[in-house]
Amino acid sequence: MPDQPAAHQSATTPPIPWNQRTGSRSIVALLLLLTGILTLTALYRPPRTAPANQNLTDIRSQMKVQINRASAADLQVIPGIGPALAHRIITNRQAQGDFQALADLDRVSGIGERTIEKIAPYLVLTPSLNETTNQAPGN
Repeated sequence: MPDQPAAHQSATTPPIPWNQRTGSRSIVALLLLLTGILTLTALYRPPRTAPANQNLTDIRSQMKVQINRASAADLQVIPGIGPALAHRIITNRQAQGDFQALADLDRVSGIGERTIEKIAPYLVLTPSLNETTNQAPGN
């Protein structure tokens, strides 16, 4: 009776094994791929780096600004010194001469003992360029 129409055949078709279903294969392959990716990302953790502001603090603590030669831009790199204070430091230095000690910074309006303590790690005292070029050789 193989010549009978399809309507007379059994309404149920035999189940197809999972390994013969192309849709199932694709899903299994995708799940395996995702599992592999997740495993690799969980195993590989890039080393943690210091936050950017921590790196900037480290750089600032390693550098020294020459207080008697510094420009306004140089001074503004120091934490706590903005444009106005940098301008007052330069104006004072030009009017009253070089700073002989860091404590001399207290003659600048807006700089007190606490500010000097805060900015001292970033400063170094050197003679100004004018002072070094005006000295005679051998003195």
